[in-house]
Amino acid sequence: MLWHQNAKNHALVVLVVSLSAALHYAAKQGNNQGSQSAVTHTNQARKYLAQKDFGRAKSELDSAIRIDPAYGEAYEMMGQVEFQSGDTEGAISAFGQALKLEPESFSSHYGLGMAFLRNNNIREGLHELRAAASLRPNDVNVNYNLGVLLLDQGEPAMAIEHLHKAQTPGESRPDVAYNLIRAELAANRPGEAREEARKAAMSLESDSNWQSATGQLFLEHHQPGDAVPYLSRARTLEPDSVEIRHKLALAYLEFNQPAQAIALIKEPKAAEDYYLLAGANYLLRKYDVAAKNATTAVSMDSHQPHYLLLAARIDQHLGQHGSALALLENAIKLAPKWPDPYYSAGVSLYCEKRYTEAQKYLEESLAFQPDSARAVFLYAVSLISEGNDQEGEVYLRKAAELNPDNAHFKYFLGEILTRQNRLADAEEVYRQAVSLDPKYAPLHYQLGKLLLRTNHPDLAAQETEKAISLDPNLAEAYYQLIQAYSRLGEKEKSARAAAIFAKLSKGNISDKEKFYESVKKELGLP
Repeated sequence: MLWHQNAKNHALVVLVVSLSAALHYAAKQGNNQGSQSAVTHTNQARKYLAQKDFGRAKSELDSAIRIDPAYGEAYEMMGQVEFQSGDTEGAISAFGQALKLEPESFSSHYGLGMAFLRNNNIREGLHELRAAASLRPNDVNVNYNLGVLLLDQGEPAMAIEHLHKAQTPGESRPDVAYNLIRAELAANRPGEAREEARKAAMSLESDSNWQSATGQLFLEHHQPGDAVPYLSRARTLEPDSVEIRHKLALAYLEFNQPAQAIALIKEPKAAEDYYLLAGANYLLRKYDVAAKNATTAVSMDSHQPHYLLLAARIDQHLGQHGSALALLENAIKLAPKWPDPYYSAGVSLYCEKRYTEAQKYLEESLAFQPDSARAVFLYAVSLISEGNDQEGEVYLRKAAELNPDNAHFKYFLGEILTRQNRLADAEEVYRQAVSLDPKYAPLHYQLGKLLLRTNHPDLAAQETEKAISLDPNLAEAYYQLIQAYSRLGEKEKSARAAAIFAKLSKGNISDKEKFYESVKKELGLP
């Protein structure tokens, strides 16, 4: 994330400037400390430091320290000289000595903290920055650096508190605004992030870098609708930027607006152009066109795992699972810790009825993303397809727990419970699923089937009629209706259902095959 890195570097620059300011302030307030000669050498060192003449600055400070070894300000400035000249260990030593002499020195705590961070000593760096913040609770720069550090350490709520203090009234610093939005998103508070972005945009309307980076943030946190306006503004400011155009096209794809993405790529030239076109045509279900786009993207740059993954998914929709698996193997080699290619390989292997192999890839996917409901679901149905209903039920329940609003997971769970003759449990699950998705025809069909088994033909007929009203081509529902109306003595209705069933029936299909086809349909594959 380019902007994020830039923000960190900017924070370091802010540190150097703010340390100089703090030191200058300390010198003004503390000239009565130390001998006059030591003060004179220190003031001369300050001038050399402003000129980036580190050698002469150090020489003056060495003289000041020889004259007055207890003069803390000289050590403090020496720490700053060492820090700016790149001698991190020297800076740590000097700031540490300054703090022994002046334990309440804000700038020494601040400088020592940043020196520790440059040495990747996060724990000590955080400790010193917190000490600095306790001495100057409203200092803009220490709050900014502390906020960014806490955010990078996975503590967004605490980061937000400090980043708010880093805001300057009446204006928006782009780095502060960016990281505050980042923190709100990391804390899973998209509404607050949206509001922070809106307020910052008032004064950063012409900052294309901030607009683009903010759009990218929303995109990375699965908020494409929020990303589009900022990326659109960035493109208006920089109409020739290929990078911004690509980001905006990707946001449109994530927002399920493929036509807008295509409009941005009228003359494809780069591999990324063809990749984005492939994604747009994939969403439009123009799989043949998408396949050509994806093939071109991969031929131009075969080292992009996301190109290979998209090409594989398109092949899956074309029923070409062999080529899909080959693409996915290459994607896995390029990105061995990315769960998506493993999952997609599991999809193709399931479709080829290679269930044991599918489970191995799904286990890899779940190792990297254990809370992936879709991977848990596919793992469950692969077990069931091998006849392992008991373990499959465990994973189906886990998938339903991970995504409690998914009625389809409950549909499959109800089917397994019905197979095990646990009809009361199955009915409860089906009714939960119907409440979540009352327009899913197979649910009403299965509930009707269960009611027929429990000798409620009238209720079974009602549910089955609902299924047919939602999907008039559901052949098995008409067969079920024949049975329900026969039990109710409704011969004419039974005969009408039989006539329609005869037209729609594709012959006898085993329950196992029906289950396989229903899983493929759930995966969105032919």
